[in-house]
Amino acid sequence: MRLNQSIIYEKVCESLERDRVYLQPALSLSGLSVIVGTNTTYLSNTINTCFGRNFRTLINDFRIGYAVSLFLAEGGNTRIKGLHARCGYTSVSVFYEAFTQRLGTSPLRLARRIRTAGAGALPQDYEDQYRTILSMLNPRRTVAAGTPSEHKSIY
Repeated sequence: MRLNQSIIYEKVCESLERDRVYLQPALSLSGLSVIVGTNTTYLSNTINTCFGRNFRTLINDFRIGYAVSLFLAEGGNTRIKGLHARCGYTSVSVFYEAFTQRLGTSPLRLARRIRTAGAGALPQDYEDQYRTILSMLNPRRTVAAGTPSEHKSIY
């Protein structure tokens, strides 16, 4: 990883973890490039290289992870109406599609399963998918060694 790319990567991580920019509905590659202080080409290349996915997929993964964390924090009693907006989506259908594609179930179905499993508990059959999201959303890792650091919640 080049030095410039490392700096961009750190700024992206900070923007995602601390500032939660993924909750901004109008967030775009160009908007994030302004926040990070680079151009869209360098930013896009850094995201593709360091996160292993494109900008849109990265943002969707953070938004879906945030939605699941809300379900867990609220024991599955999260109001589904308006959840898309709380997670940074402007469209209910885009939120449902992204959520279902990523987790293989709808937000409503997952909320019901969490309520059934008990407050703060993720149903067994969703644990692997959620852990996968969490591992992907753990951008802070020892870059030089290429090994992930211990996960800390970013939500």
